[in-house]
Amino acid sequence: AKNIDVNKIKGKGTFSTDVTFVVENDGSISEIKATGQNQSFNEQAVRAIKKIQIKWSPAKVNDVPVRARFRFPARANI
Repeated sequence: AKNIDVNKIKGKGTFSTDVTFVVENDGSISEIKATGQNQSFNEQAVRAIKKIQIKWSPAKVNDVPVRARFRFPARANI
């Protein structure tokens, strides 16, 4: 949660969003999108995911790394 700037989120209350992205063959992430009701919360959720510096473990089919879509539900009470 330290990567989310609550001062940039408009409104108060409980916000939720689904962040989706693709884990590439090399473990990097791309196509990051958030689909919640509060646009400013969505923007902060995407910003937080973009700040992740580590490589993810890609999915494998027959031991061959493949692209895979990942869904991350996020919820915060602000």
